[in-house]
Amino acid sequence: MTDPIYGLSQAQPRDVFNFMKANHKPLKIVGRFEFLPILSDKLNAGEDIGMLNGVEMIISDEIDYYDEPMLNGQMRRYAKIKTFLGSFGTFGRSSTVQVVDAIQNLGYVDGEILTEWSQVESAEFSRALGLRDDAFDPLHFNYGLLFEFRAGSPRYMHDGSSLMDAPHDGRQYVRTDGVWELSDHFSHPDIDGGNAFV
Repeated sequence: MTDPIYGLSQAQPRDVFNFMKANHKPLKIVGRFEFLPILSDKLNAGEDIGMLNGVEMIISDEIDYYDEPMLNGQMRRYAKIKTFLGSFGTFGRSSTVQVVDAIQNLGYVDGEILTEWSQVESAEFSRALGLRDDAFDPLHFNYGLLFEFRAGSPRYMHDGSSLMDAPHDGRQYVRTDGVWELSDHFSHPDIDGGNAFV
C-alpha cells in the first residue's frame, strides 16, 4: 500500500504557499496569496494590508501535525497547514468557499474549516493571525475563515510500542495494557493418551 500524498510531497508552509501562488491562475482562483511572516513585515513597515475587493489567502508559517498510528507500532505523521481566507468588498462567504474548493483541487483534499468570522469580526480575524486589531479595514472586511489541511507526504516515527520490542527468549508473550506478559495460552496439563481417539 502506498502512502497518500496531499498536494506537493513537500509539506513546509512556504512550499505550499509557492505552489498555490504558482497554480492559482490555471484554476481561476480569484484573489491574492500572502505568506503570514511577509504580511506581518509589511504591516510593521507601515504598509496597508488587506484588499478593497477580492479574496485574500494567507498561509501561516505555523505547522500542526496529524498523527496516524500504524499496526507496526510506527506513527505516520502529516503536516497540517493553516490557511486564513478573508473576503473584502463585494466578495463574501461563497467566494471564499470557492477558494477552499480550489485548494482541494490542487490535491489538498483532507481539510476542514475550523473557524469562521463574520463582517463585524475583522479585529478577531486579525488577532487570530497574530496581527493588531486594526490590520484589516473593517469597512471592507466581509467574511473570514480558517481552513486547515493535510499537506505533503508522511514521515514515520517510532513511538516505542511495536511487536519488535517483545522479549526474545523463546517463550511466547502477549501485550496487556501496554506491558508484555508471559502467555499461558500454550500451557496445558499433561495428557496421558489413555483411551482417547481422534
